[in-house]
Amino acid sequence: MNMGKVNASLTLVANIGVLIGLIVLIVELNQNTDHLRLQVMEQIRAREFTHNMIFLAENPAPVIEKSLTEPENITYTEFRVLDAYLINALSLWEAQFFLYQAGLVDSIDWKTKVEQDASWYFGNKIAKKWWENAGKYLFEKEFSDHVDQVLRNISDDESYEFWLNSQIISLSSNE
Repeated sequence: MNMGKVNASLTLVANIGVLIGLIVLIVELNQNTDHLRLQVMEQIRAREFTHNMIFLAENPAPVIEKSLTEPENITYTEFRVLDAYLINALSLWEAQFFLYQAGLVDSIDWKTKVEQDASWYFGNKIAKKWWENAGKYLFEKEFSDHVDQVLRNISDDESYEFWLNSQIISLSSNE
């Protein structure tokens, strides 16, 4: 074999190695960019979450109870507490959705979380009305579409009925 062919073969192999190295580098850069995007989005959501905590006050439970038992008597201040409560719940679900978008969890993970929690947070008239008028427009379409689909299957009194049934269960177990 002559030296020219050997050099040409070695040059070809070296060039293929460089090309493979560049492809790996590009893939790594894309992954790093996706992870950076995810971190920035999480920081933004954390700030929003912290901001909403200001409105939740020390104990939002009485406001949540009033929204179930006397929704027609909710004041603006109480509504703002509910608004922060609902946004924070959705933000937790959305964090799972972002992990799915980044390829770190399956779609079933974030969708299941929404399906498990939705009736607790949105099983009342005020929360469902809030979702229809404002909430669904605050999030990405794929996320909002799934939440919307889940909420269509939840009654307006589901949270209240769960609360009543829980009281009945606890009372009967004390007897």
